[in-house]
Amino acid sequence: MRKAKKKTGSRKKKPAAAKENQGLVLKERLEAEFAQAVKSAKSYVGNPQRLQSLFQEASKVAASTIIYVVNPLDLIPDALPALGFLDDATVLALAVRRSRQTLDDFMAWETA
Repeated sequence: MRKAKKKTGSRKKKPAAAKENQGLVLKERLEAEFAQAVKSAKSYVGNPQRLQSLFQEASKVAASTIIYVVNPLDLIPDALPALGFLDDATVLALAVRRSRQTLDDFMAWETA
């Protein structure tokens, strides 16, 4: 009786041309997005009041998380194993969530 040959688990590789095509598409997309970002930035430069408003909004968002990081007081002292960093992790998760929403809002505005 013959033993069954073991499959090597090799996967079919994408042809080099397909990878190059993906790279070109990605490059074109990035260049288009960058051109749109430059156009948007120029609109801010041309309108100082709009630029100041954007800066003030960004400052408020940044200040809400920086104040906690700089503040030496913790809800739970870091000396307590595991629990000490729980409040820090919670604040970090909140900051990421708020930043993500702000970035999503910006991207929606940018593409509109």
